[in-house]
Amino acid sequence: MKTASVSELKNGLSAYLKEVIAGEIVVVTDRKRPVAMFRAIGVEDRDGELASLIASGIVIPPSACVDLEAFFAEPKALVPGGLMEAIIEEREGR
Repeated sequence: MKTASVSELKNGLSAYLKEVIAGEIVVVTDRKRPVAMFRAIGVEDRDGELASLIASGIVIPPSACVDLEAFFAEPKALVPGGLMEAIIEEREGR
């Protein structure tokens, strides 16, 4: 279990979220007093509707965490004329 002050959490949120996704629990402190706890959401935390969708097989929960570094390392798609032009073309049915 890790501890982070509010300012540490604010300044390093992405890094703390990666740790939480990896299974770490982060206790947030305000003036050295614990005020919150971040942890990954488990099946038991999901609301009833989502749990029933999972139970019925309509929704399948992820089997592993997404590798964000690999995801963002993928090359971006090149759209001739730019993304805005592609959106306009799609809306106009060209």
